[in-house]
Amino acid sequence: MKNIRRLLSLITCFYISQVGEVYASDREIALKAGLIFNFAVYSKGEWFDTVKHKNYLICSPDPSFVRVARQTLQNKKVRNSPVLVQYISLDTFRNHHCNAVFFSANRNIALKFDPLNNNFLAAMLIGESDGFIERGGHINFFLAGGRVRFEIDPVGLRNSNIEVSSKVIRLGKVVSRGADD
Repeated sequence: MKNIRRLLSLITCFYISQVGEVYASDREIALKAGLIFNFAVYSKGEWFDTVKHKNYLICSPDPSFVRVARQTLQNKKVRNSPVLVQYISLDTFRNHHCNAVFFSANRNIALKFDPLNNNFLAAMLIGESDGFIERGGHINFFLAGGRVRFEIDPVGLRNSNIEVSSKVIRLGKVVSRGADD
């Protein structure tokens, strides 16, 4: 009987830790979605024209990110345009007019994408994997001390006609993939 109680306690602890991990993961995704929203709010440029685009569209090939970001950014607006979050597959990127694209590290999605070889000059490219900016991304999330931080390439953003506020740039770690293209 004592062994059964220990086993049940162990299973319960394991279950609670797994539920806690899912919750923390959703919280982390929600935080990243909020940061992506703020990157847009504190940016200007041709990449988002309220005349051409009635919505600010955030795209991602990660269904978990899309699910959480939709909830997090519900009823949010960028320059009076509603924020929409949409799932897109890696095969159909060129058919969408995304204002921001988030490449999650889940299932190595970001590692399969090379922004330098695609037509995403009119989108803010955001990822969370090593070498993302070196492969042409603009902003890359990373964890430091248990907190979500980001590195940012202001030159790459400027080359894509996106001007991010200096206040945002100061909050991140400034990196560059090289000289002006």
